[in-house]
Amino acid sequence: MHYIILPITHSYPAIELKTKIDDMHWVDGRKFSEVIPSLEFEFTVDNEALLPLPDYVSPSAGIPLFSDRLKDLLNKCGIDNIDYHGAVIKNLSSGEVT
Repeated sequence: MHYIILPITHSYPAIELKTKIDDMHWVDGRKFSEVIPSLEFEFTVDNEALLPLPDYVSPSAGIPLFSDRLKDLLNKCGIDNIDYHGAVIKNLSSGEVT
């Protein structure tokens, strides 16, 4: 398992999964046999310095979130063993949706 250690100045808000799904193991290295719905996440932020979100976020649900920029970079590097699924992230503080 790999860990990314960032200083507290590079922290991000707690992001909560709102989509109701069965307990799934997102980093086991196995493909899902069932259809994955578009996942909806929400967060609030008291400190705007925590935005924008980084290219990689691991919310409390344990589902890795990659930015389109990181996805494109990984693809350009030839990494092809990652399955990507749609996600919507809502900032409840500003109303912004990404």
